[in-house]
Amino acid sequence: MKSKRGGAVACVGGRAWARGGRGGALAGAAALALLAGGCTVGPNYEQPEVKTPGAFTNVPGQEQSLASRPQGGAADVAEWWRTLNDPLLGSLVERAVAGNLDLRVARARVREARAARGVVRADALPQVSAAGGYERSRGSENLDFARGGTSEETDLFRVGLDASWEIDVFGRVRRGVEAADREIDAARESERDTLVTLVSEVGINYVDARSAQDR
Repeated sequence: MKSKRGGAVACVGGRAWARGGRGGALAGAAALALLAGGCTVGPNYEQPEVKTPGAFTNVPGQEQSLASRPQGGAADVAEWWRTLNDPLLGSLVERAVAGNLDLRVARARVREARAARGVVRADALPQVSAAGGYERSRGSENLDFARGGTSEETDLFRVGLDASWEIDVFGRVRRGVEAADREIDAARESERDTLVTLVSEVGINYVDARSAQDR
């Protein structure tokens, strides 16, 4: 449901006239909103349950349950090399993170997803547009005044304003925002995955180089 208003102002020979549009509202808007309140587009999102094993085995006879393992956050996983207290390794990782193009692309996709959410969210806001114009004219002095000629100067001003607002009765915009939020989460996890992979590759190459030096 949309409502619009428009208007124009004209000034001719020092006199002004105003012209405005007429707007109307639907009498059953409130009743329609109540009836359609239960008709939201799509089902509510439910996070799927991921089944994982109860324990991981690295060495036979040394199983450790997941519940007893220390739980680290995203920052702990992405910055594990700091626990080694190796300045050279830290320098290599920092340079790799600063210059890696894949990581830059992943971070750009996070910004893109956030911008896309703003575009979707804007559909729920009122839309306003304005326009204006000015025209000045003057009749020729060579025309015969008896035949309607005039040398009077005429100023014409035009101003218009349109406003519209779509009520999200069926939840189209709300579902779009929810989907955009999930796109942001996916982009963030993709960035984190790229970072962890990059750091692990640097660490593996560093360990291989140190091992070769000790031989």
